[in-house]
Amino acid sequence: MTSAAIDQALDRIGIGAWHIVAITACSLTSCSQSLMLNVFGFLEPCLAPLGASTATASGIATINFAVSCLAAPVIAGMSEYRGRVPAIVVPSCILSVAVICAVLSSTFTALQLSLAVAGVGQGSLMVALVLAAEIAPPSQRGGYLNVINWVWSGTTVLVASAGWAIFGSGGSWHAFLVACFWPLALGAILAVFFLHESPYWLASGGEIDRAQGSLYKMAKGNGVDQSLATLRSEAPLSTKGGCLACDAPLRELSIAPASKRSLIEAFGWPGLVSISCDPALRTRTALHWVEWFIGACPLPPTPSLAHPCAATLLTPPSAMCLPH
Repeated sequence: MTSAAIDQALDRIGIGAWHIVAITACSLTSCSQSLMLNVFGFLEPCLAPLGASTATASGIATINFAVSCLAAPVIAGMSEYRGRVPAIVVPSCILSVAVICAVLSSTFTALQLSLAVAGVGQGSLMVALVLAAEIAPPSQRGGYLNVINWVWSGTTVLVASAGWAIFGSGGSWHAFLVACFWPLALGAILAVFFLHESPYWLASGGEIDRAQGSLYKMAKGNGVDQSLATLRSEAPLSTKGGCLACDAPLRELSIAPASKRSLIEAFGWPGLVSISCDPALRTRTALHWVEWFIGACPLPPTPSLAHPCAATLLTPPSAMCLPH
């Protein structure tokens, strides 16, 4: 009943100014993994001035990805135990500070450490997608979430354009990182100041009043009457005082509050056990893990001489980037 009432409230609120800002924040914070992988493709050949060989430089991406893989389940547990917004804001702020440190790095060790810490922030990828789905009006959810695809594509084009423009004109890797990382900082700022907690998550923990308050904030941000965000029931329900009329505020219903989430539940161990008991899901999960970790392993550069970009790929790093 609660989920259905939230669905209806979100549909009445509709999409307005706040939802546009919120999907921008969720899109920019969730695109960090894709953006970073594209950045590494341009960055690694340009680190020779820092005394890093090609093989050593390629290890930055592996370390960054490994840290993000370790951080992801921790942040997912945090999103279930503390809420969606804290699990987005905290990693996003860590990521922003890390990339600023990376831009200011003057040694390869400092750069490597900064980008390793950035992997912690990249672990919030899926939480941002979950929150975006949970704040979207059900009747418009598909089109609303499709914005994320456009933002991801846009950041990919941004990295490629910045790489060709900056390195093609003899620019430094510092300028390249600034040009690529500003969307991550913008996403963190928007997340800190504008995101509201998921009403579904609040209601699932028995916090109906807070869920109602979150919906009121969304309505206010969209510039619509807050009465449209009131949670209401669709059918008479029994309460301690007898029968309740239809369309009554949901917070007046006698709803047994859900028990506090345990850390075991928050980190998804019951779900992991369920996956392990299903052969198809177990195989698919294992294959996905193997695929992701193989993709993170550095490979030696083997450009084909027939490739139109072979000359660029074979150009020594010192000729591509100005030393610093």
